[in-house]
Amino acid sequence: MGKRWFGVMGDPVMHSVSPAMMNAAFTAQNLDAVYLAFHVPAESLTEAVNGLRALGAAGVNVTIPHKQAVLEVTDSTSKEAELAGAANTLWFLEDGSIHAHNTDIEGWWGSVSPVLPMHWERAAVLGAGGASRAVLTALSLYKPDCKVDIVVRDVGKAEAIARQFADRLTIDIHDWQARGEVISACDLAVNTTSLGMWPHEDGSPVQDADCFKTGQVVQDLVYAPLETHFLRLARSGGATPVDGLGMLVGQGAASFRLWTGLAAPQAVMRQAAEQALAQRRANA
Repeated sequence: MGKRWFGVMGDPVMHSVSPAMMNAAFTAQNLDAVYLAFHVPAESLTEAVNGLRALGAAGVNVTIPHKQAVLEVTDSTSKEAELAGAANTLWFLEDGSIHAHNTDIEGWWGSVSPVLPMHWERAAVLGAGGASRAVLTALSLYKPDCKVDIVVRDVGKAEAIARQFADRLTIDIHDWQARGEVISACDLAVNTTSLGMWPHEDGSPVQDADCFKTGQVVQDLVYAPLETHFLRLARSGGATPVDGLGMLVGQGAASFRLWTGLAAPQAVMRQAAEQALAQRRANA
């Protein structure tokens, strides 16, 4: 068998640290494989997926803006991808079919669950995009008894997502102006927006630490920079901060396991991702 090849497709995608992370994993496990980045505009998604299948790709990750649309060009869908209404991982099977899965769900839960208190009841989710779908799906699978507060600028978008999970979670929707009040009432707060992402590192969903408290877990899914302004505020308010790189590594590890049948070297993957992020900053 020749070299197996994998990749990530998105628009934009060339900023991704996934190639560095996944190629480090392949090297650590002595696999003859390579992972590449593919820039795929939305209008070319179907052609790109079929082209990768024809060219013999073993699997690809899918990122913004294709996670929902890609379900329309696959042959089978996992329970997780179906619940989320989105997929981030495609597996090209030997019979020519394409299986869609969502490892963001497992990756997110694995990144935050180890630091959550044993008894917690309420989560605030800031934003209503693809990442929030992964968070809500994970909560519906692993913590269905919790109460979820979605805080958004576009209430209509949040209402559509809430309807999707209405039979699995108790969800309230709040206007963006109420974010501080909502966060202060929650045990877990997750920023799924891009506020604070490099190079706009001064950005944050909130501008002071008054809404944070001791015993609270606060996560930012932005991972560039690793410690966002949002997380610095959370730390100063006494909360436990969790960066977004753990989710990236966790979803990559789950994809690696799906594609290879091997356990992923997560410590190696995180180190490679951190080095790639540092190199990006040095070159900026």
